Amino acid sequence: MQNTTLSNLKPADLLTPDLFACVRAYLLARTYAECERERVDKIHAQILRECPIEADQFEKRGPITSAGKLYLSSNEEACKDFYREADRRLRAAGIKPDAMPRDHCPALVAESLQRDAEHLLVDTAAPVFGLTRDKLLNAGMDTYRKFLDLVVSAAVVSPQFEAPTL
Repeated sequence: MQNTTLSNLKPADLLTPDLFACVRAYLLARTYAECERERVDKIHAQILRECPIEADQFEKRGPITSAGKLYLSSNEEACKDFYREADRRLRAAGIKPDAMPRDHCPALVAESLQRDAEHLLVDTAAPVFGLTRDKLLNAGMDTYRKFLDLVVSAAVVSPQFEAPTL
């Protein structure tokens, strides 16, 4: 639907069965990503407490406290050891499946699924307003996130919305 303005927009233009399905997929993917990130970060932090790696790049100094900051260390062997130990512990904890490659992180894989669900949701909702995902992204991540939040909020308060189930 093109050329829809806020003045002539009807809830039914946006709140369709397809949109509801996208919102459910997004909510499930977001929950999964948040849970995976929490589980992975807990193990990563534990490893970094047990085997500290020092930051020595880009004028940063001191112990690294999260895996996302390992680029601040020039100690390649320590970083390799960290990733080997993280892989071992994540598999032992049942967080990382045996079929997942060694160089994949369960949290990053889950966050990628969340982005895919976000894109699908935005691609479904944006045309109602004469927008595209690219236009929203070009307007900045704040605008993109606000659009996403508004669409999700509109859907979940609708009496027709059925919450996701596992």
